[in-house]
Amino acid sequence: RVAVEGLAHRFEGTDLLFENLSFVAEPGATIAICGPSGCGKSTLLSILAGWEQPYAGTVTREDVDRVGWVFQNPYGAVCSRPSMLLVDEPTAQLDTRTSHSVSHVLGNLAGQGMIVLVATHDPDTRNACDRVIDLADYAPQVGGSTAQLANIAVP
Repeated sequence: RVAVEGLAHRFEGTDLLFENLSFVAEPGATIAICGPSGCGKSTLLSILAGWEQPYAGTVTREDVDRVGWVFQNPYGAVCSRPSMLLVDEPTAQLDTRTSHSVSHVLGNLAGQGMIVLVATHDPDTRNACDRVIDLADYAPQVGGSTAQLANIAVP
């Protein structure tokens, strides 16, 4: 289980990428992380992996003993069997047939009890996931914060 509460991030000297992001991801879930280029999708994956510290908020990992990170090829993740799999743009530069195959593999991995989070621009990959987090919804508003809270806990 991964619980994110009140997450915000920015790099030193830059504006906030996202703020007030809260969600829970349970084993067996596939969650698409979407949004425009530069909104923080890959950064969010880095925070979830524990490689990057958030500017604000917390990430709690329970019973996540192995984290896998995949860049554009999820097939190798089948062998490593992580508790949480972070996939960054798995269908970039792929033809439609191969993209569908990748989406199927991601669904199968979640079916084996993994938590799968996918940063993607691809609508087919997004639609193949159980849940969608659009970071555009958590972009800071000019003159104040968005004060939104994601209610996307997996049942």
